[in-house]
Amino acid sequence: MNGKSSHNTVDLEEDFKLPITEFLIVTCKNVEIRVELNNGKPEHINSIGTLHLTPHYLVYRDYKDFQYLNLTIHLGNVRKMEKVNNSEQLMIVLTLSVDHKRKLLIKFNKFTQNGSNFIVNLKRCLVNDITIAKNVMPQFNEALMTTKYLKKYNELQKKNSLVNIEPENNEEIRDLISNDGLGSTYGYPGDKIITKQEVKEQLWRDFFIKNGTGLQIIKIPAFYKLIRVGICDIFRGEVWENLSGAMYQKFQQPGIYKEILDSNMSKNSQAIEDIEKDVKRSLPEYEGFLENASGVDSLRNVLVAYSWKNPDVGYCQAMNIVAAELLIYMGEEETFWCISQLCENYLKGYFSKNMEGIILDQQILEILIKEKIPVLYNHIQRYDIQITVMTLSWFLSVFTTVLPLEYAARIMDIFWVNGGRLTLFQISLAILKVCGENLLICTDDAHFVTVFRDFFSNINHDMFQRIMVTAFKEFGVINYTLIDQITSEIKQSSIHGKWQR
Repeated sequence: MNGKSSHNTVDLEEDFKLPITEFLIVTCKNVEIRVELNNGKPEHINSIGTLHLTPHYLVYRDYKDFQYLNLTIHLGNVRKMEKVNNSEQLMIVLTLSVDHKRKLLIKFNKFTQNGSNFIVNLKRCLVNDITIAKNVMPQFNEALMTTKYLKKYNELQKKNSLVNIEPENNEEIRDLISNDGLGSTYGYPGDKIITKQEVKEQLWRDFFIKNGTGLQIIKIPAFYKLIRVGICDIFRGEVWENLSGAMYQKFQQPGIYKEILDSNMSKNSQAIEDIEKDVKRSLPEYEGFLENASGVDSLRNVLVAYSWKNPDVGYCQAMNIVAAELLIYMGEEETFWCISQLCENYLKGYFSKNMEGIILDQQILEILIKEKIPVLYNHIQRYDIQITVMTLSWFLSVFTTVLPLEYAARIMDIFWVNGGRLTLFQISLAILKVCGENLLICTDDAHFVTVFRDFFSNINHDMFQRIMVTAFKEFGVINYTLIDQITSEIKQSSIHGKWQR
């Protein structure tokens, strides 16, 4: 997986998914951070990277690999700040949990600039956030599905006097705790035995116990490894919400979703008329979206609310498909903010009136096919196959229209980490590569469509794993630096005439 940003400047909204109201107060480079996790078995993680401070967040990324250590912590979760006396360098310790089991040791060494300034400003921001820390953040944390789950897990553990809860007790917790998604009522897509939900649930539970949840989660390599394996169904919505930045937006603007719905309840618009046409035919294969199921009303609410929030976009086809998939794993408000992030951050220009974003990305995909799968590209050119007409729906729906829902969700897991577009390119190339032999005997568009239809209809767990391995092993070399370079060349060619890469 690759981080999204390929530039040196910091864009808090694009790079870290923070609310637009956040701004940089001070940045420190060459900061040494030691994460101390002490939940039964002490664990330490040492890293050197860049530390940013905004009015409400502490943001850190490791220099070499953002997946080695990645923090976006709301200051309302800092329980204690201590300055360590050391004559050689400035050091502070931040405690992130009530039981002192999660701490950050921050060292500003001789190569670090602005260390003293950082500490002064951090103290000021912590003081400003005291009310949030005492009143708002505890309520927010208590409402998280993971918090409720872990609380119930601890209660059952004490009740049964066990070191670890037996797997069958996971069912007992799930019966008591739900995540507001349709899946808790209508079931989650796929076979839970094949997708190893019991094992994943235990692995994710152990991770949250050690590394925190919500706006204080510490993202270490184990976090991204768990994502590659696949997020557990019951935790998937909250992890998506965190990865996408939707959780930051929801915390910053509590109640906005309901306020938008209530204030526009009696109004009508072209977007609402279009939504009404599509809402009852969204994911008909899922029980929660059948005509009289509760998912239809939830989907309508989300799409209508977003059309009022962002009238420039309003509503575009395929938004209903993605929103419907999100609703399986999370509630209406969370889906609303995830759709906001998708349209305004991850896939800018995809859902605009002229769809310039997705048209550009189809051009980029064609160039990537030429460079990475030249045999297929030459075949497409020879028979004038309009491949991007077929792949357009893959991109718009993040593969939800073509893949079984359980596999589309796995791609969405990666999508939020990779910055979105990169995942779409890599998965598309992998599908084309895996289908390559069958595609090379096709001589027209209709035959191509048939090959894809048969492939998606018969895909199984092993074939999906092959796609994932191909995408991130063979096409893992594709990054945003390359995408930005191709984008620049395409834009230059539109000014100066046709070009050959």
